[in-house]
Amino acid sequence: MFGRSVLPRGDYYALTWSVPREFGGLTNVFLHRAEVFRSLGKRPIQILTLAPDLDPRATKHRLLANGQVSRRTKVRNLWHELSRADDKTLAALGHSGMDKPQAATRALEAKGEASADLLNDAEKVLQTDRFRANGTRYASDQKDAKKPGTLGGRLVTLYSSSGQPVASFASMARLQSAWLDHVIGAKEAFLINDSQFLADYVAGYRRPNVTTVQALHNSHLASIPKSITGELSKSKAKLVRRTDDYDMLAVLTEQQHEDLLATDLGDEDLRMIPNSREIPAAPEPVHRDPADGVMAVRFSYQKHPQAAVRATWLAHQSNPAVHLDLFGKGYEEEKVKAVVDELGAHPAVALKGFDPKASQRFATASFSLLTSRFEGQGLVLLESMAAGCLPIAFDIRYGPRDIITDGVNGFLVPAGDIEAMSKVILKVASMSDADLAPLRAAARARAEEFADDLILPLWGAELTRARDRKRADRLAAAAVTLTAADVTEAGLELAFTVPDSTPKGTWHAGWDLAPLPWFGRVPVEGDPASGASVLLPAARLAELPAGDATLFIDQVVVGDHRRIALPAPTGWVDRDTPWGWLRGVKGKLVLQREAR
Repeated sequence: MFGRSVLPRGDYYALTWSVPREFGGLTNVFLHRAEVFRSLGKRPIQILTLAPDLDPRATKHRLLANGQVSRRTKVRNLWHELSRADDKTLAALGHSGMDKPQAATRALEAKGEASADLLNDAEKVLQTDRFRANGTRYASDQKDAKKPGTLGGRLVTLYSSSGQPVASFASMARLQSAWLDHVIGAKEAFLINDSQFLADYVAGYRRPNVTTVQALHNSHLASIPKSITGELSKSKAKLVRRTDDYDMLAVLTEQQHEDLLATDLGDEDLRMIPNSREIPAAPEPVHRDPADGVMAVRFSYQKHPQAAVRATWLAHQSNPAVHLDLFGKGYEEEKVKAVVDELGAHPAVALKGFDPKASQRFATASFSLLTSRFEGQGLVLLESMAAGCLPIAFDIRYGPRDIITDGVNGFLVPAGDIEAMSKVILKVASMSDADLAPLRAAARARAEEFADDLILPLWGAELTRARDRKRADRLAAAAVTLTAADVTEAGLELAFTVPDSTPKGTWHAGWDLAPLPWFGRVPVEGDPASGASVLLPAARLAELPAGDATLFIDQVVVGDHRRIALPAPTGWVDRDTPWGWLRGVKGKLVLQREAR
């Protein structure tokens, strides 16, 4: 397709925790991208995994058999390689970790297993030892390093073949980083992470030769957000707090990109790159029963398949021909079955279970349903549209509105409105082949805009841009001096200064209720070296729940970032505000919110 690679030169790595046997869209996306990078981009990518129980050889064989990777794709695992590493390699990892080797306070017995756990009376793991095939210990992860028997402190130790401690790490992140340094080396490299579980770790992995990319696959907001400035998704809060710590943060839709920029939660490192698909050849024109629907989904709170059951059953009351084949499984499977039984919806809804070939039904069905409460993009929409199957989707954040033009190539209905969805199902079910044909053609044309060969050059351009913006040197945190904190009807007005020698960049001020999923910030006006001011809006502060909000200043210089807790001036006097007490706590300025 391309005469030369559109991707910048370098070694490519896809980081993930694990590759389960049955996986959903996120794993599907990163595996597909890896193959696109290899086949069209001519850049082989290694899949790096960190789960202790993953066998990379068996995983590669399984993915190869399913056609999800090629023979050239490497699957590697931290623990698998540690268990087979020679003494010299293990010791070299310790040099990277920079912690003096020290033995764990005790050794556990292998008992023929690959690992052994020590539990306390509350069934909490105090220590995990891991063993080579010959029964010798190669690693010990001690979680009671401060006081044996009491959780607190971490010590991860690697052992030579003779049982001597050769490397120690004060955290699991240090061991993971030492392994990544060993794998990647000093060559120019790109590390792409799709896992939200590892997002906080990747934000802290900073190397001058490694461009880090974090993909955001879902909404960063609470499941049913009241506003774009409100509560964050609990699972995405850590990622959102550190958007400036990635060389590139990739989101999937323009709407989410705009929302993050509008709330000052992204900067120049925030880029929009949608997921892509291999678009199959246009299907031969066939008659489709206009009342025949399909849905392929994970049975979960997010995907909310119960709404699809209710909408289909409601439409079936008016048109008995309406039918839905519902493919999937998940932790809410029993709830879905209960709704079908409660409604007596068996004539209208067929539960088909999990089927890896479920997407083939898009080629014969008339319409598909998407009833999610929230999404990142909704890849299933593209798969449906590429096959000429018209999507009927809740208009949620994020995805459907960026893909579907209502009434042209599919249909949007208000989020959560089951009655409105049932009416659209009835509308499609009553249309003729002639009326539906142009909609199916438009759906197919829209899906083609997300073809692999069209999205890959966008990856190439953005990766090149991220690499070129990256700084090899580290930014020293500025010394911030608070000069004013005034309460007005508009909000909390802050003024501060930094030394003249502070590097130029962009500045933000904000609040953080960690560990609660409430975090926000606004841009700072002026140059802090000569005095800058910022208004924390009253409306934003009034949204916050009870808790202690640390006030901070963010310093961002191309490719690097520092967060500085706003210091309370010497002699600070606590004051009451419309949003809570503004207090000096251990030298930091904190807004204490009471329960409402």
